[in-house]
Amino acid sequence: GKNVGDLDQKAFQATIMDLINRGKLGVDSEDDTEFTKTTFLTVKSTDGLERYERELVVILRTYELNGRISFSYMQDCLREEYQARAYQDKYNTWCQNFKEEYLPEEVFSEYFDQTGSDYMMYFGIGALVLAIIVGALSIFLHFRGSFITTIVAIFFAVVGVACLIMPSGIGGKYTLKGKLYTERWDKFKKFLKDYSLIKEHPPESIAIWNQYLVYATALGVADEVYKAMKLYAYGGLDNMSYTSNDLFMFYYLGGYNHVNSSFATASSTISAANNDSIGGIGGGSGGGGGGAF
Repeated sequence: GKNVGDLDQKAFQATIMDLINRGKLGVDSEDDTEFTKTTFLTVKSTDGLERYERELVVILRTYELNGRISFSYMQDCLREEYQARAYQDKYNTWCQNFKEEYLPEEVFSEYFDQTGSDYMMYFGIGALVLAIIVGALSIFLHFRGSFITTIVAIFFAVVGVACLIMPSGIGGKYTLKGKLYTERWDKFKKFLKDYSLIKEHPPESIAIWNQYLVYATALGVADEVYKAMKLYAYGGLDNMSYTSNDLFMFYYLGGYNHVNSSFATASSTISAANNDSIGGIGGGSGGGGGGAF
């Protein structure tokens, strides 16, 4: 699972959506076949962007053709191993840079106490060390009870690995400030997911609907807000004014899903390459990854 404070692909998607909403990225499309369209992004301006926003634009521009960021070209590129690994590395660097700049330890500790998580990590390391010692004794000293010592070594190894890979949210705990912060966003997420509440208290303008869609993307409930927006803001698309809303059109044209697919394609390309490498004669395993990968 994801550690508290770590970014995931929803943050990446929400940043793209926010840049579209603020007019920094434009949305374009053209017919691909009789029934499908190819979606493009265009960089309209990078003035006044934060570092993490500029870095994201640089990542997207890797897949620019004739001045437009093409998601179909992006998919083709990410089927190549070196391209997929480069995308993964850039994404991981983007997440890390954001966390270092906006969520340094002194800020993070105001919201989350990871003391318990740290203790679990130390316990996990200790358990692995014990597993190695007991395993070594079992092998080299030929104990009569070597079967039992082997079982004990395996037990310590399993416990150690479990402690090390366990998400920080299990071992650590939110501070009072952190609880209030997460509760507020959880309530907002529930509101965004509830069609009846949105119908009863609809946003007063398209601008607010757009903000809801950006927040919903970060919170993982973009589909619900898009459907509500389509129904209540644009009358089930009878109101053609939706075509002038770049953010809505990005979702409508499948741009949101294209971003999702980019992570899935890169991940499957890397997994396939790693499996080939392990299966080959003298092959080694490939690079790791974090975040969405």
